[in-house]
Amino acid sequence: ETQTVVSIENENKELSGMIDMHMTGEIPLKNASVNLVSQDAWLFFDNVRPSEVIEKYASMIKVSGEVLQPGKNSRVDVFLHGTVIIPHDENYEPLQVFTGENYSGENRTYLVDSCYQDLESFDNAIRSFKLKRGYMATLANESNGQGYSRVFIADNEDIDIPVLPHELNGKVVSDGNGYPRRDGVRPVRDVTMR
Repeated sequence: ETQTVVSIENENKELSGMIDMHMTGEIPLKNASVNLVSQDAWLFFDNVRPSEVIEKYASMIKVSGEVLQPGKNSRVDVFLHGTVIIPHDENYEPLQVFTGENYSGENRTYLVDSCYQDLESFDNAIRSFKLKRGYMATLANESNGQGYSRVFIADNEDIDIPVLPHELNGKVVSDGNGYPRRDGVRPVRDVTMR
């Protein structure tokens, strides 16, 4: 569900469930607060830059009742000409992989921006996965980067891949040499030129 308002005034609003709340005004919060109580409740300031949102409105925004803390209990990112606040904490795991097709077998979740040098029992075993909206994941079949790789981007909605493409099905490997990977799980940042 998407809701669009110019601003929220004299109200303590709670957003839960899967909702995108867009505020289009230059002063989007006036004597008001917003509490994001679901990981799928995203708050958009369509015409206010992230630095201004943090400076002027952070105290008016809560994540599950706690004051907004970018990088700790939330992501604050550029979205088009404004800002999006995503209530995902620093331990959020947007990627879930499965050793069987159709989300069967063993499963494991992965953090954002973490280097996975060893997939352990999941090396050459991943056959399906689920990726949460707002993230992208790169899967590869060669640890040296010379084989087949594919970037999956969940920019507008969660993506579920019940069966990996033939080149990756049961062939996904990690970078076992200790170097930071250029792939893995990353946030999607939706930016535009001004």
